[in-house]
Amino acid sequence: MLLMNIILLAIGVWAAWTGLKACEQVYGIALIVTGVILAIWSLSLAPLWFQIFVEFLVISLSQFLAKSYSTRSIRPTDCDRC
Repeated sequence: MLLMNIILLAIGVWAAWTGLKACEQVYGIALIVTGVILAIWSLSLAPLWFQIFVEFLVISLSQFLAKSYSTRSIRPTDCDRC
């Protein structure tokens, strides 16, 4: 059962990531929605300790990314689109 939860979560994350990188808008939106549904489904079926572990990983990753983006210096060449 735990292996099924991990596989569903991995497929959901992969689908959402692929949807963000898709060139066509319709396919990207469909992949993101599919990925979110699979991730929610896998976490709702998972045991409590697995849910807490995934939550800890997501919070740690968000804290790490927030610190890395806030300390990054912006050079004039980084902002060509602005």
